[in-house]
Amino acid sequence: MTRSSLRRFRLTLAVTLLAGAALACDSLLNVQAPSRVPASVLDDPANAELAVNGAQADFECAYTSYAALGGMLAGELEDATLSAGRWDYDRRTVTSGDAYGPNQCNDGSFLGLYTPLSVARFQADNAASHLQGWTDAQVTDRHMLIAKASAYAGYSLVLLGEGFCSAAIDVGPQLMPNQLLDSAEARFSTAVTEATTANATDLLNLALVGRARTRLDLANSTGALADAQLVPAGFE
Repeated sequence: MTRSSLRRFRLTLAVTLLAGAALACDSLLNVQAPSRVPASVLDDPANAELAVNGAQADFECAYTSYAALGGMLAGELEDATLSAGRWDYDRRTVTSGDAYGPNQCNDGSFLGLYTPLSVARFQADNAASHLQGWTDAQVTDRHMLIAKASAYAGYSLVLLGEGFCSAAIDVGPQLMPNQLLDSAEARFSTAVTEATTANATDLLNLALVGRARTRLDLANSTGALADAQLVPAGFE
């Protein structure tokens, strides 16, 4: 091989390697995230029930944290574990930077509460908003699903209003407890209307219980009693 041929060979090899490296770098941006759900999935009417069930699951996870942490703060429960993750709740020395704010509801001893409730509220509101924009032809049992999503949004807001000095919705302004409870009452009223339309008795009672609780929190005892009296004795 002559020197000229050798130079051409080296140049060709270098160009090939650079092109390959460029393609490899480009492929690094194509990251697969199997644990993440694309937003487009939630925009599809075919997945409406899945979205509402997901919001319910998010609320149920958040509610377990609320029961555990709220019980310790109120003295109803006592932490007898060796982990220090919950000691601050037991001795009421919680600060604004503690795990209850940013952590998730399945973070072991360091349970989160504010974020899980906010996630549940958003998922429920988002599902309800989509459902209100779709038609009965697109979604089976649309009114029932709106009732269910609205009820879980309402319960998420009730717990935020009862358990926190303030909170924000969708990166909005700081809301005081009564403002959060007003928002909860509106969600429950939507749930009552939609459950009545769908003839979904269990969801209707779920929404009435939630609205009665909210009205009691808002010192509307007359409205709370009216809702509570509509719920059959023994409803769970």
